[in-house]
Amino acid sequence: MKLLTTALLALTFWLPTAAAVELVSAATIKTEKQLTQYFELKNGIKVVYRKVPNSDIINVMVAFHRGIKDLRPGRKSLGRWMWASMSQGAKGYPKEKIFEIQEKYALEMGCSGGIEFSSCTLGTLNDYWSTGLPLLAAVIKDPAFEKDDIKLTKDRLTAELKAAPSDPGRYINELVNDVFYPQGHPYRNTSKEALEEVASFNRADLVFEHKKSLNASAMQIV
Repeated sequence: MKLLTTALLALTFWLPTAAAVELVSAATIKTEKQLTQYFELKNGIKVVYRKVPNSDIINVMVAFHRGIKDLRPGRKSLGRWMWASMSQGAKGYPKEKIFEIQEKYALEMGCSGGIEFSSCTLGTLNDYWSTGLPLLAAVIKDPAFEKDDIKLTKDRLTAELKAAPSDPGRYINELVNDVFYPQGHPYRNTSKEALEEVASFNRADLVFEHKKSLNASAMQIV
């Protein structure tokens, strides 16, 4: 661990300082601002709306300002399981129907939990917006959390966590995180700790976390 930390610090000091580069032109930034509007829904959810002329595609992201950092120790992995389970079924949309709609209309849809925030996204053609929007809304507001579906998601997450130490990139990342995120740090959630947590969760935990996450004052739509 000490050798790894020393090597990382040495690499940091060795890297040359890059000259300032204009990644985005002033003209592009000006155009983006002109195409972007900001407003707020009646329930307080803030919306960022950007219309690209002549585009046939619509992308929606519903962001939730809630992630690993907001969960107490011992429950850090609950978010990952909950967000991954949401798109497996919802009120009026059993899993088979969701898969059918996604395949028929080539919808890109899913939810994921992160460290600082989580999100549910939808990507589709404008012509299919009227089909995709109700599905996304149901997945966000009324996920079914069916017993078999959440078990499958839990098994997949467990397998992923067990495989983490055998992945060189993830293993090194966890070693580094272990240095910067000691016990008690809000960002800390190693694969070993996550495995122990996931094994103790049940459906009631998912329902509780879902209710905590649906907070209009901590949501944003883009």
